Amino acid sequence: MYDEGGTFAAVVDQDFVLRAASARAQGVTGWVLDEVVGGSAADLIHPADLERALQAFGEIRRFNGVRPPDVYRIIDSAGRHLAFDVSGRNLDDPPGTVVFQLRELSDRRRAEMLAVEQIELIELLSSGAAMSECLTALANLAERHIDNSIALLVVGDTIAHTADCPGDFVVRHREERHGPLANANEAFDRGLSFVETDLADLDHWSSVTHALRIEGIHSVVTTPIVAAAGEPIGHVEVLRRSLMSPTNGEFSVHELVARLASLVVERHRQNERLMQVVHEDPLTGLGNRRHLDRRLSQIAAKGKSYAIGVIDLDQFSWVNNNLGHQQGDSVLSTVAERLAAIVGPAIDVTRFGGDEFVIVVTGDPQPAELVELGRRILSAVDETIALASGPRRVTASVGFSIAHVSDENPHEVLVRADAAMYAAKRDGGDGVRVYDDDIGRTIRRRMVLADELPSALAEGDLSLAYQPVFDLDRHTLVGVEALVRWRHPTHGLVGPDEFIPVAEHSSTIVDLDRWVLGTAYRQLCEWQRARPPHSPLTMWVNVTARTLEEPSFVDHLTALTDNDPSPHLGIEVTERTDFCDYGVAVDNVRRLRQSGFGIAIDDFGTGQGSLQRLAHLDVTHLKVDQTFVANMTQSHRHLMIVRAILSLAATTGAIVTAEGIETARQLTTLRAMHCAHGQGYLFCHPEVPTNLEARFGAGLHDPWRPTTTTAELRWRRRPEVIAPRSDAAPTPSP
Repeated sequence: MYDEGGTFAAVVDQDFVLRAASARAQGVTGWVLDEVVGGSAADLIHPADLERALQAFGEIRRFNGVRPPDVYRIIDSAGRHLAFDVSGRNLDDPPGTVVFQLRELSDRRRAEMLAVEQIELIELLSSGAAMSECLTALANLAERHIDNSIALLVVGDTIAHTADCPGDFVVRHREERHGPLANANEAFDRGLSFVETDLADLDHWSSVTHALRIEGIHSVVTTPIVAAAGEPIGHVEVLRRSLMSPTNGEFSVHELVARLASLVVERHRQNERLMQVVHEDPLTGLGNRRHLDRRLSQIAAKGKSYAIGVIDLDQFSWVNNNLGHQQGDSVLSTVAERLAAIVGPAIDVTRFGGDEFVIVVTGDPQPAELVELGRRILSAVDETIALASGPRRVTASVGFSIAHVSDENPHEVLVRADAAMYAAKRDGGDGVRVYDDDIGRTIRRRMVLADELPSALAEGDLSLAYQPVFDLDRHTLVGVEALVRWRHPTHGLVGPDEFIPVAEHSSTIVDLDRWVLGTAYRQLCEWQRARPPHSPLTMWVNVTARTLEEPSFVDHLTALTDNDPSPHLGIEVTERTDFCDYGVAVDNVRRLRQSGFGIAIDDFGTGQGSLQRLAHLDVTHLKVDQTFVANMTQSHRHLMIVRAILSLAATTGAIVTAEGIETARQLTTLRAMHCAHGQGYLFCHPEVPTNLEARFGAGLHDPWRPTTTTAELRWRRRPEVIAPRSDAAPTPSP
């Protein structure tokens, strides 16, 4: 047999029994050949390498040729683990027999192996493996390069070890952390590896005395794991069976393992910070949309019932547009804190985007429970928020959807919760809705309308009706408001309150607004040509925020009116309009006024920003919301609001139009308060042009004449007596 230096040969039969070994084997391993020959070769191989050795043995027997060398640890007569490069080839006689050549590793070969294992660890780390997996790989590396050892790596609550590590040593770290830290702290203080001997005599090893005796452990080397910044983050603990002191080469392995462990921990921390950046909203500290996606996937995989809630702040854009984004961020941060506090740690809260938050409720939630939770959320959100500009209150709309089916797509549940939230907004906001069949039918109808609206616009299914605006003093017709109508072939007459919001959530709204403006202006031109000279008529058109924010809007309008310096065309912007880019809208309004267009704030007094809108926009008209007009003859509070609006308009030079006048009493009260203009069913319903012309003449120049129900009104100059300060109906002067 081949025999040279630290190299020897061994023959193993098909049953993995050692049948022969060269004489050099005894000199290298200390084996007594007569004692080991005839025994199982498995007893001579390190347990951690045995499975790999048996696999190689089987492959050599199946295939002819020589198997390339690989490193295995062989147990010598003293119980030490010696590393050898082992190669083998199949012998024909007797069949199934394998001859192995074992070459003891040189220092150079050990260094090469160590370098390769470091590269393998870096590859493992780069693949995204868990910190515990990488630390376990380091424990294996330590045991391969430090003879007769048991390695553990301790970082925080993570205790990494090889599969052969006795459980007592692991339990000791989990249950008696003060003990292991004694030698770890000593290592940290010195900044070097710290060696303890005679462990059975030390108090902090007393809990594992039996395991130390069974495993033949005589000493331990503890090496600190230090982060790049210099702080200790853990330690490497190598239990040694050898009675000899560690060699310089072994100390080098200790330090290498500690440095690599530090690299593993640092990379893990970087990944955690990256995950935090990726999955956390930087403003509120809540999870973001990516976090929500991951959370929903985890919950859906469990196959249990859960619910999703969507919380959206009402008219939040007003805060950003009027108070600034910094104070808007303060509102969002405060609301986030309140949401997290009110729902508790068991319910996950995320910021979905903008002013929208999402909560995930587990544990088979019921509709009544969700409504109660939603009400608690609304109460928490509605509390006063202290801002630099002063205390503010905000409201929210909350929608829930319950997922009952285990395989239901969580994103479909989220869509339904969002629909329920919008249903709460349509109800006026500051409310809670749980998704039900009615909301589902509304969504399906809205989807149909959204799909069909572009073709309805192109094919002429939309039309305009016009409601006259009168001078309340002279009862002459001074303007008309254009109102869009949709005669649907299946659903009949669809009101603008239904299809305008649908259009606003699509790109159709700008085209729709431009169609209304073009149609209304052409009709205005026809009426103007039929009117007497010097009696202009103003056409008022409602325009949405999306259109008013279009950079090309003013150019489009001036081109439509052929740059007429007095186009007699007015733009109405509702008080509740939510602008995304308020600055562009304000600039467009300024340019419109410079071009001679009128600007009216519709539904004045119903939104949060009445005074701010009046200050920022160059307004020519204020339209008092019909709610105030309808209640002012029964409620002193509403009467005072109307009076305040009239007084405010007088100081700014704006003309006031009262909307929704339906009774003679309302008309008398408004005239008594010097309200200039009005419109409502008392005068005329919205009508098509031919009906208006039949009643008011070709150019709509004929005055309004009271019907029999209003004939008792005595038309004259406005009386000076205003309604008394009480909730009784105001009494006109005689």
